[in-house]
Amino acid sequence: MDYDNTLGKMFGHYRIEGELGRGGMGRVYKVYDTRLKRIVALKMLLSEASTNNREVKRLLIEARATAKLRHPNIVTLYEIGQNNNQPFFTMEFIPGACLKTIVRKKSLSARQTVQIMIRVGNAVAYAHKEGIIHRDLKPANIMMDNDEPKVMDFGLAKMVKTEHSLSKTGMILGTLRYMPPEQASGKVKEIDERSDVYSLGATLYELLTGQPPFREGSSFDILYKILEEEPQAPRKIKRTLHKDLENICLKALAKKKQQRYQSANEFVADLQRFSRGEPIMAKPSSLLTKSLRKMYRHKAIYATILISSLCFYFFNLHQPSAVKNENTVDKKSDVVKITHPNTLDTQNTLSVPPSRWRLKFQGYLADSTPEKMRLVLNQKQIFLDLQQRYFDAKLPLDYGSNELELAIQDNGTWKTHRRLTIVRQTPQSLPPKVWRQYTKVYNHKGIRSLNEIIISEKELEHHSFMVGMHEDLVFLGSAHGISAFHTQPWHKVWHFPMNMPPQSQSAVIVNKTLYFAASEENYLYAIDIQNGKLKWKFTTVAETASKPFVMGGMVCFGDNGLLYGIDAQNGQQKWNFNVGRGNDAWHAPFPVGKDGIIYFGGRNFLCAVDLYSGLEKWRYPLEDRPFDVRVEGDTVYFHCKDSLRAVNIKTHQLQWKYPKQGQIFLTVAGGVAYFTSRNDGGYMRAIKNGKKQWEFKAIAPGIIGYASVLVDTVYFKDTKRNFYGLNRDSGVKLWSNPVHEFNKYVIRKGNLYFAYKNAFFGISRKW
Repeated sequence: MDYDNTLGKMFGHYRIEGELGRGGMGRVYKVYDTRLKRIVALKMLLSEASTNNREVKRLLIEARATAKLRHPNIVTLYEIGQNNNQPFFTMEFIPGACLKTIVRKKSLSARQTVQIMIRVGNAVAYAHKEGIIHRDLKPANIMMDNDEPKVMDFGLAKMVKTEHSLSKTGMILGTLRYMPPEQASGKVKEIDERSDVYSLGATLYELLTGQPPFREGSSFDILYKILEEEPQAPRKIKRTLHKDLENICLKALAKKKQQRYQSANEFVADLQRFSRGEPIMAKPSSLLTKSLRKMYRHKAIYATILISSLCFYFFNLHQPSAVKNENTVDKKSDVVKITHPNTLDTQNTLSVPPSRWRLKFQGYLADSTPEKMRLVLNQKQIFLDLQQRYFDAKLPLDYGSNELELAIQDNGTWKTHRRLTIVRQTPQSLPPKVWRQYTKVYNHKGIRSLNEIIISEKELEHHSFMVGMHEDLVFLGSAHGISAFHTQPWHKVWHFPMNMPPQSQSAVIVNKTLYFAASEENYLYAIDIQNGKLKWKFTTVAETASKPFVMGGMVCFGDNGLLYGIDAQNGQQKWNFNVGRGNDAWHAPFPVGKDGIIYFGGRNFLCAVDLYSGLEKWRYPLEDRPFDVRVEGDTVYFHCKDSLRAVNIKTHQLQWKYPKQGQIFLTVAGGVAYFTSRNDGGYMRAIKNGKKQWEFKAIAPGIIGYASVLVDTVYFKDTKRNFYGLNRDSGVKLWSNPVHEFNKYVIRKGNLYFAYKNAFFGISRKW
């Protein structure tokens, strides 16, 4: 069957009327049932997948799980069968869009989101009652039929009572951005109903904020964040969210199953309490938030200004201060000094260093709420949303004096409630309205200040991460796209807007063209680095996940199931190679090349294909999918299952293998394989010819993706954000220092560069 020319063709007694979706192993079509005279959705396996016993079993699991469920918010299954040895099943056709598409186009109100998630949660609770765990809940698997959500795609479902699952310990199943830690770490036996609760929380998070809990970075970055980091509080992304909704969301997203809602019913019950205005079960986790929630019981307005480690409570809107601790109250300013009591004088003036370039203002409203409330900083007004009973505003500070006023409106008249002067000290070398971050030097003596990079406040207003460098141009990514900056002097050159952030590990620059993919999109982009103009955009079958490899006028890259070879100049596809569909974009092939040959990992093989034709040159069979394929000299290096391996590219024979534990990140230089792991206590090891040359134990487990050989030094990070420099030959520690988190680095001319939040850093061997 020609899957690209199906319109109007018959598949059994079904007439194909259009394609609804596709993946590496199957397709979903809108079809007309000529027997029952109705439109249905038909899911089939491709011919090559029909011979794959695992894929056939997975399709049957999805069909049987869906057939077992009869719920108004779960898609209905109609028929399961085979046509010309191709397994298929048909189900209810939903004419609407999925939640992922809807959220991309517009924001849902909090009320709409709560009502949708109550229905979805009830559907999931019903599935759990019937002994089925979904394991792949996400906005893309929830269709909207008018205002009714429909849960679909039970392809990864687990039958609890029969333990019917195709999963093995160590397998990562599902969509990475929405899966709980126990699922992301491959602990299949630990997956239960509470795992679906986490995915419900991740879906709620995206509906509320417009983005998943962890979105930026490569699959390695996201996996680490799922296992080790807490998601950003939703109200830091959307200030107007109600605190209770944030608490519900974060409780569902707890790392430990015991701290989540213990069932989907509990999750739904808390959402229902919120919708009725009743107290919820979820409680804030931090001590500060707990203290602030207690203020709800007082009949006054409490406002808190947080300036880094400085914290002040504004209070006594309509009456004198009720605080009794004389040692913490300034009588003249009605300010309670929480920390650094000597920083605030009696004239209500606060002095901050030059590095404090932003002030964060938070507050809770009590029962007596004014008509309106506003902040005025340097004559710029910020109106606060009082319906949420909580406000959170970030205000940029100029150098010198900054006048802050808190005002309320009663009976249509604005009245000043509090005034505060913030004096931001001005460095002699910098003009006003410019903030700075320091470049750091990492060498054999550790960190030292080098030069200052002067950055306009507006040009890095979003949290940024490194995408790439070319000569004096730096390319930084954010949730809003990619921006190019010139370093001498620092200024923005252009901005390329995007709906989703670029993948931090996906970019490569060749011939003044930047090739990259976007998170959660089926596109590969090529843009001119000189002007930021789009050269071409290539559409893939599934989410583009691998870093492009450019060689000989060709671009090779992978999605979850295919490796593509396209013309670097015009974006026209020359060939594709089916590598076998994995469980997530995590399993996309990451190609590397040498001498006109592309090397990559497939489902259970290492493969070499011709760069220009895509024809297979040779294949090395394996028991599992290989990762981190690297080629140097006559050897291709990779890791697979329980060992690091080296295969000769001429003889296609195994040269050596070395045992490993869990997931690692591999770097190869000078015939030595360096790798770090987060599963064995944090060792960095150097392996040559299958023998250990040296090993170094870090303070904490190593982070996947942050090992690099730079001249004579090996650099890597651990989970405690310690950055190490080791002698390349001996493994002796040269230095270690705590550093900012970063998710990609660029090495150029012996220097290492990265971006963190609103700052850009350079790392050099030279003084």
